[in-house]
Amino acid sequence: MKGKKEKSKLLRRILCAALALGIAAFMIFGTVMSAFADSGDELPLAKDTKEDKPEELLFSKSGILYEATTDQVLFEQDADVEAPMASMTKVMTAVVVLDQNPELEGEFTVSGTEGLAKYYSVTDEGALKPGEVISFYECMKDLLIPSANEAADALAVEVGGSISGFVDMMNAKAKELGMEHTHYSDPSGLTGVDHYTTPRDMLTLCRYAMTFEKFREIVSQKGGALPTNELRKTPAKYETTDLIMNPPDDRYASPYSPYIKGIKTGSTNAAGYCFSGYMEKDGYVYYSVVMGGKEVQYDESRKVLGDFIDTIRLYNLTEGFDGKAPASSGSGLNFTPDNTRIGLVIALIVLYGVWTAERRKKS
Repeated sequence: MKGKKEKSKLLRRILCAALALGIAAFMIFGTVMSAFADSGDELPLAKDTKEDKPEELLFSKSGILYEATTDQVLFEQDADVEAPMASMTKVMTAVVVLDQNPELEGEFTVSGTEGLAKYYSVTDEGALKPGEVISFYECMKDLLIPSANEAADALAVEVGGSISGFVDMMNAKAKELGMEHTHYSDPSGLTGVDHYTTPRDMLTLCRYAMTFEKFREIVSQKGGALPTNELRKTPAKYETTDLIMNPPDDRYASPYSPYIKGIKTGSTNAAGYCFSGYMEKDGYVYYSVVMGGKEVQYDESRKVLGDFIDTIRLYNLTEGFDGKAPASSGSGLNFTPDNTRIGLVIALIVLYGVWTAERRKKS
């Protein structure tokens, strides 16, 4: 009898030890995966498979995916958290100009760009120069395709009379559109002080911007050139900053590139890497916004911008979408610090139950 009791006690101890080891392994794995995702070390980038339907963004802080024809949000993460948006600001800059001049007719003389000299060289053939004459259409292309900061200031001064006057127009438009968590301090997004939006507000802005034919036409272009004039002897070619619409190499290649038609990138130290995207596929219209992305190691020698990778992962959610219900958000265990803590609490409760049972048998 005594031998049976000893065996029973030994078995319980072994089970307790096994449970504790299992929980420890779970904690270590979860912590390592979380740290790995945060470290910028090389990760298996899931953009290579349509099967990866994310439950969370891996390399960005916040985002949203929306399908317009069915008016459905298919994914969101911290979509109402305010954060700097860098050059995605230029979507609002474009909207304010287009409200005044929807066909982008006429031309004007560039002024008001002198304060941006620290960001580019006045001798750079790819930069707008004070005093040059340019059409509204060509300046808008320079604003939205290569994301020229001097184009933002030039348009602001021409349309608003001054930078501050134009910024007032930007904030008034944000209020009109119901963008309650957005505020602008400049037309380019470089300031970062009292300058912020949210993925949901950015979605609202992009939907409005895409109602303008000229805007849609421009953001879908992969490149262009500043024309020659008295200050520029040869055309200054440029390419889009949208690297998943126009992949420069395998890092940004995906099955979705042919369907992506814009919209705008942005990056500063404060904002991280940001991207607002637009995709038409299988009869549906998708808008995506990702903010606060980071740079990630892609292979031994190259890095990749996390906002683009997370956008591709979001677009995986469109696979199999039938318009009747939100697309799948994935399945399986999600090893995050929160889930690790939950697992630990459950394990402690189980261990406490076993220990209590032992005590009662002894008493």
